Amino acid sequence: PEDQRRHGEFLMSAFFRTFVGGETAFAGYWQGRQRAPDAACPGGVGPCDARLLLSQQPGTATRKSIAHFADATNVSSNDLGLGVALTGFTMSSICTSATDGSGCGSARTYSVASQLQLAWDAAGAVYRNTLNGLDASAYDTLSFRVGLVLADTRNTGGQEITVTLTDRAGRAASVPASHFSDALFDPPGDPASSSGAKTTLNMVALPLAAFAGVDTKTLDTVTLAFPHAGGAVQLTDLQLQKR
Repeated sequence: PEDQRRHGEFLMSAFFRTFVGGETAFAGYWQGRQRAPDAACPGGVGPCDARLLLSQQPGTATRKSIAHFADATNVSSNDLGLGVALTGFTMSSICTSATDGSGCGSARTYSVASQLQLAWDAAGAVYRNTLNGLDASAYDTLSFRVGLVLADTRNTGGQEITVTLTDRAGRAASVPASHFSDALFDPPGDPASSSGAKTTLNMVALPLAAFAGVDTKTLDTVTLAFPHAGGAVQLTDLQLQKR
């Protein structure tokens, strides 16, 4: 309980001081650019950012949705009205979780947004979106939210996603999601217990600057590749944003 209060005091006070009081001391934390202070960690000993996962949904003026899986058509086309290719998956479908955690393949999914469910049994499964020369110069981040399916032994030890951007000139750059996020972990707890492990969709935010050599004014495709030999995930809110 002491650790929960310590953590809550930091999160709540930092949130209100930043967004209500207009203070800047904690703004970097809420932009994903500053780690939590040691005083917010268990026992007051840090760092503890490995499990402090920030997800944010900016206003429409500062984001560009690529895919948020509002309906079944998002399996074959994205929010830009352009093509989607799914290769190497044994299952791909859209689900929506209810507030009691039911409705998606992972029991107790506590993120109620519409989601794309993906499963694969061999390394190299790929989810690719056509962008058709999209100008992303108004944004600084490519992000998506993802969670691992509970009790799926293929997820033991966590997952990796390699994200690749290509431009109209054919230049490409790839970034492992794990270089910028700890979101791809197997949820802790007993999945067989009604109060055990839960799936939440945590944000992976990749700076566009990390995709070196790619012209962000003429983006042609964005690809999410899954290098592990098998797995099952749920994801949503693939988008560009200004943080």
